[in-house]
Amino acid sequence: MSTATEPTTERPFIQLTEDELQAALQGGRAVFQLMDETGDSKKIWNPDVPDEVEDAKESFKRLKKAGYAFFHVDAKGNQGEQMNEFAPRSGRYIAVKALAGG
Repeated sequence: MSTATEPTTERPFIQLTEDELQAALQGGRAVFQLMDETGDSKKIWNPDVPDEVEDAKESFKRLKKAGYAFFHVDAKGNQGEQMNEFAPRSGRYIAVKALAGG
């Protein structure tokens, strides 16, 4: 049985230091930064590699369905606008589980 953060058919989310994350972004990669009960993990993809883009898109759709909200993050690490559709060249996203209101 797969979990929200470790599906069996997708490439896994990984742990990266901030320096490794910045190096990936500077190298033209895009990143999901997933914040969940296990901590902070990342999925990196190359926007020029169709298989990697498709994998990231499937992760985006699966996590949205599981109740995660995605936000664009600027170069300084500031959270920006909510992303409702996958955009493979958006650079860095942060994904957080939406809180139930009440």
